Amino acid sequence: LGLIQTRTRRGIVVTEPPLLNGFSKVLDPQLLSIKTIKEMMGMRIALEIGITDFIFTNISEQHIQELEQIVARQKALGINNLSVEDEMMFHTKIYEIAGNDFILQFNKIMHPVFEFSKQNYESYFLPINQRLNEKGEIVRHPDLLEFIKNRDKEGYRKAVQQHLQPYWEFLYHFD
Repeated sequence: LGLIQTRTRRGIVVTEPPLLNGFSKVLDPQLLSIKTIKEMMGMRIALEIGITDFIFTNISEQHIQELEQIVARQKALGINNLSVEDEMMFHTKIYEIAGNDFILQFNKIMHPVFEFSKQNYESYFLPINQRLNEKGEIVRHPDLLEFIKNRDKEGYRKAVQQHLQPYWEFLYHFD
């Protein structure tokens, strides 16, 4: 549970456990029901839109450079359907910028949502993405980065909502 910490020359001490530590150890996308995955997706949507003010309060030039490196790496890979790790890399940095350790810990338990999305991309998310792309409504990480660089908080809030639109549609259009 993370309650005990050993320290060289100091012995064993009882510490405050990471709040979500237990969750991350038992969450496996293969073991979770679609209902649970959907609830986690809904929480992710609410969280990512909700942390906008934190991001724009805390953003620094260093953060922007780090996001630029992540986006440049993703562009260099040239993959429209990013790996789970590449997708999480961008969003983890966003959570870090928000500056709330609980939110960052929460991100770790969201891994099953990213895994589920990757494993089920063609059956659930590809059709949604194709339709949104045809309408010019796809928002990718480089787009989100531009709103951050321009310090456009409201534009970012709307863009991240649109970025997560495939999840939203999955929540309400697939049983």
